[in-house]
Amino acid sequence: MHEFTNKNLSLSLSLSLSVSLMWLFCNYDGLLLLLLLCNVCVWEDENEIGEAEVGS
Repeated sequence: MHEFTNKNLSLSLSLSLSVSLMWLFCNYDGLLLLLLLCNVCVWEDENEIGEAEVGS
């Protein structure tokens, strides 16, 4: 019984994951927005490091 529950859990987990991926690919704008956010975070980090080097 316990093993069956674990299988169900992992199955629903992978299913929701694939649905999320499908939604991202269908909503290309959402994917671009996500990439943009990631780039902004990385860019801000690099800027802080650059400013620290200039200050020293």
